[in-house]
Amino acid sequence: SCDLKWIRRRYSVTVERIVRELRGESCLGLTSHESSERQIISSRSFGRSVTDWEQMAQAVSAYVSRAGEKLRQQNKVCQFVSVSIRSSPYATRGEPYQASQTVPLIYPSDNTVLLVKQAKRALQSIWREKVAYQKASVVLSGVT
Repeated sequence: SCDLKWIRRRYSVTVERIVRELRGESCLGLTSHESSERQIISSRSFGRSVTDWEQMAQAVSAYVSRAGEKLRQQNKVCQFVSVSIRSSPYATRGEPYQASQTVPLIYPSDNTVLLVKQAKRALQSIWREKVAYQKASVVLSGVT
């Protein structure tokens, strides 16, 4: 049985709460689902490396479309579109590459055409030729 004040000082409030939870004390209050939905993420690893711009742009467009559907189902809009791409960290050829770019929207939106256009803009700014990409992610944030 450790002193909780010492644990908080030595580590953090989070570690203290974990110790309390392990002792059977409920420390995690119920949070509203509403406040936790600040962003929507759509992300996939590819079965085979992607080196072609068109293929990557199609994948990113599909992820944005999926995220946009979720946004509309929640009757919400977003303020930012972020795109991340990365090669395999274990690739035998070339340096591992990873980049992300966030594009703000002029006004909050749930319009898939606009979201895809901005996502492609973000992708264009971080795209590198001759990289074998393993994963792409799209994040819609500033969700209200």
